[in-house]
Amino acid sequence: MEITEQDFYKYVPSAANPEGYGIFDMISDSIEVAKGVVCSFLGPELYEQIEDGSYESNNTLDLIGSLKRYICLYAFERAIPSLDLVLTPTGFGVVSNTNTAPASFDRVERLRQQISKDKDDALDRVLMCLCGVELWHDTPVAKRMISSFVWLGLDMRTLGYYGQGRAKLVELTPSIAEAERKLIHIISPELHEDIMVKTRHNELTMYERGVLDKGIAYIAACINKQPVDIRRAKERLLDYIETNIEQFPLYRDSSAYEANHYKPYQNRKNDTCFFFG
Repeated sequence: MEITEQDFYKYVPSAANPEGYGIFDMISDSIEVAKGVVCSFLGPELYEQIEDGSYESNNTLDLIGSLKRYICLYAFERAIPSLDLVLTPTGFGVVSNTNTAPASFDRVERLRQQISKDKDDALDRVLMCLCGVELWHDTPVAKRMISSFVWLGLDMRTLGYYGQGRAKLVELTPSIAEAERKLIHIISPELHEDIMVKTRHNELTMYERGVLDKGIAYIAACINKQPVDIRRAKERLLDYIETNIEQFPLYRDSSAYEANHYKPYQNRKNDTCFFFG
């Protein structure tokens, strides 16, 4: 998969400069590192097909464009700290000339944060494109990266973290995992696993997407730790599943279904097992 100079400036316009400093040449090593990262989560077989141009699907252009964008942003983010540094006999120096002045630390940091956010958004898009790709959706990497109802940086909006992405997703992973264990207890391990498999295969039905959306809302309520919201989110989730129970045979035949419908024993006087108190 060739990354041209035009590709780089298309996906990272903030790297363009009127003086033509040759930034693209300066980050060539970082581009190769980024390609290695992409190969690690695509897998060698799929990566080789994309590399030699033999990969074909109904979203080929979208996937390749997203991969190129991710590679360019990854490479630029990696290179930012050293773009203006040179090693001299007496230590590192900063490249400068009479036409420009060094940018402040705050401005550089804001640029890095924006590039990092754009890179994470590009990875989100890559993962969405990979769902349904036969060479990828059952790989260990796919199962690791899409093992939770909350697997996209975009889901942070539902959790109440607007304008944040995968960095926040990583930070919240322990809290999400704790909430998801409660979710699995409610909807059953069988239904949860089925939804995750179909997510990776891009085969979710309309009803399963409904469970996914309401499950994410339940996880959000658990993370925010508001008891009333947690109870309401659980009720909405179960009501949706119960209303469409024929669409969820795995849940209907599960121990979770029995537990959700269990009626505790009531001590009545006319019962043969009545307990005197």
